[in-house]
Amino acid sequence: MNFPTRVANNKGTLIDSFFLDIVKCNSITAHPLENGLSNLDAQIVILDNLNISLHKMAPKKKVWLINGQTLNNFQSMVWEEIWDTICNTNNVNKIFNNFQCILLRNIENSYPAIYIGNRPKDNNWITKSIIT
Repeated sequence: MNFPTRVANNKGTLIDSFFLDIVKCNSITAHPLENGLSNLDAQIVILDNLNISLHKMAPKKKVWLINGQTLNNFQSMVWEEIWDTICNTNNVNKIFNNFQCILLRNIENSYPAIYIGNRPKDNNWITKSIIT
């Protein structure tokens, strides 16, 4: 990226990074997209001439084990959480980031992730043009 993705107080920062394998893509371009939702701009990355086989890719699907026990564990962890980093600041960005970190940490610690094989579907009717 050669443009800021976050602008605050007339200062720009680049807080998101992309790591792309240039061997599998002949041309990569990136553009900012001001979405008006926050002080973070979106990035549009265009990958031309990808050299990967879409039919062979069957990544595993990540699912979380949610049942009565894991739900109770999550609720107790959130209940016992110290929320001072959220309640004792006036900076909305810090409040949101801290809340998100706390919530994600408790979700990941409460609900074990299970990876399921994702069989490729028989989609012979999808043309190469549609895939592109």
